[in-house]
This record gives sequence, C-alpha cells and structure tokens, in this order.
Amino acid sequence: CDWSSDVCSSDLSSAKVISALQANAKILDPEGRLQIVRGDAVKFASSLRAGGSRFDVVFLDPPYKKGWIERLSPCLPDLLNDGGLLYVEAEFAITEGFGLATLRSGRAGQVYYHLMKKGGADDAE
Repeated sequence: CDWSSDVCSSDLSSAKVISALQANAKILDPEGRLQIVRGDAVKFASSLRAGGSRFDVVFLDPPYKKGWIERLSPCLPDLLNDGGLLYVEAEFAITEGFGLATLRSGRAGQVYYHLMKKGGADDAE
C-alpha cells in the first residue's frame, strides 16, 4: 500500500466509537497517514475505485443481514493491487461473486470468514 492513502472506513453512527478509533489511530500511526472515514461504505468504495486507489489488503466486516456484501462486491476486486488480499466476515459462506481466488474459508460460531486473493484469471473462482 501507499502509506499516504491508508484508510479505515466505517458506517458507525456512534460518535463515541469514532472518537475511540481516532484515538487509537493517533497511537498506531503518529505520522497521521491513517484516515478514518465516517460515511456510506458503498459510496466511499465507489469513490476510491473511481479515483484509482489500490490496496494490498482490504478488511470487510459489515453489519450482518443489511446487504452490504452484495452491494460492495462489485467494487472490491478493483480496490486490490495484483496479489492483494481481501478478508471478509459474513453471516453466510461466500462461494462466488468476487472473482477472486479463495485461499482459506471457514466458520467460527455464527461467523463465516474468507481470505481471498486477487491474481491472474486462472486464480479466480
């Protein structure tokens, strides 16, 4: 990743949670390269995509049963560098829809986890 464009995006509505995230960001990233964005994840991901932003790793742990994964899935592969990783937690097993190779997946309690990689066409599901 280009450290100048590292981003943490969240749809959290709690000002208290955002404040805690900002305090942690100052501790973890004293140079101020980490940006916390409070807003609509789909609009934000779409703007990153349109601006050509690419990342080595993207974490996606959206609120369950709200349709976020289905709405974000078209943008996610374009946000990854070649060889980039996507980690997703969901209330269901993801078997298709991202066009990425699944490296590992499983279930922990009620949560399904997935580690996917962007590679060549032969890596896609």
